[in-house]
Amino acid sequence: MNLRFEGPGEVLRPRLALLAGALALFAASLGLMWVGAPGWSVAVEQGLAAWLVGAFAWRAYRSSLKGIVHADASGLRVGDTVVVERARIASAFLLAPESPVVRVMLRRALSVDVQLESEEKARALLTALGQGTGEAIATFSAIHGGRRQVVLAVGAVALWGVVVGVAASDLLHGALGVSEVVWSALLSATLVVAFLRLSARVDVGSDGILVRRLGEQRFVSYRAIAELRPKEPNGILVRLARGRPLQLTVGGWAHRAELRDVLVERIEEARSAFVASDGTSGTEALVAPGGRPAERWLREVRALARARHYRETRLDREHLWRVVDDAAAPPTTRAGAALALSELDQPGRARLRVAAEACAEPRLRVALTRVAEGAPDAEVEEALAPLLESKS
Repeated sequence: MNLRFEGPGEVLRPRLALLAGALALFAASLGLMWVGAPGWSVAVEQGLAAWLVGAFAWRAYRSSLKGIVHADASGLRVGDTVVVERARIASAFLLAPESPVVRVMLRRALSVDVQLESEEKARALLTALGQGTGEAIATFSAIHGGRRQVVLAVGAVALWGVVVGVAASDLLHGALGVSEVVWSALLSATLVVAFLRLSARVDVGSDGILVRRLGEQRFVSYRAIAELRPKEPNGILVRLARGRPLQLTVGGWAHRAELRDVLVERIEEARSAFVASDGTSGTEALVAPGGRPAERWLREVRALARARHYRETRLDREHLWRVVDDAAAPPTTRAGAALALSELDQPGRARLRVAAEACAEPRLRVALTRVAEGAPDAEVEEALAPLLESKS
């Protein structure tokens, strides 16, 4: 299905010139320190640099591009100006539940906001980009933990800035020895690692949420969530039927409090669709691994797809697609249904890639992607093995 969107709107992008200006001002302050300028002049330069960084963080003074917004499988553009190609879009979502602003998160680039006339048009834009709920993963930035972790993260950044500033001052005055260099480097590395451990990416898929941070990733199926509760001012508490709860904080800068509500709504929408998914028990029983090793499971399911008695059970391809698309089905069963589809044409491969992109469970996403790519059996078995080991 080739969906298109067209309507008046405005694209807002951060100005990298603000960061460039802040860097220039900071460099100028170091130059003033080098020549022995009065302390107040250095403070002025560094104060202006901090103001520019703050303006960038609060998304002030953004560049604006107004006109007719177009969105389709090729990407996003305004008039004839290409804003971003579809392949570079990581995720997109409404900036607030009642807002007509769509935030488009990009791969290896800063996000852009698209201001439209109404929420209805904003949702139509998401659908045209293939980023509606259940169609793709929505990715959010967060702090792993509650208010205390936020304070620690901010403190780590501030302390790192002090360390760098003191080291730079000592370097300019020729008072930086080897021991000071080693100490500053170790402390800086520790603070950076601590900040990265607290920083998290939250992927909201059709099957659950995946929390990624330095050295760890944790997948939580919607089936395991007992309660999802917002916490003031901008936190989220996810209580599980088993295991330790998950607590997230969606920052404290511009629009972050609104993003908390967006994240909660996105999870609730996907969770509701997960719970409401139709069961297909007959098909599931045939394609589930049932304790079989990956090699045997792959061989027998594909043989089943070609056998006469398979057709006599009246489990046609649409039944199998229902299992693949059923986010409430066990990951192994969804992978088995994909295997049973056997030979896929190009539209089928594209449909399976869409299902894979909507999965937050990383092992299932890899398995479905391998099947969609038509990978050799050895590669498919390798992708299936982690799913079986997870006992999902």
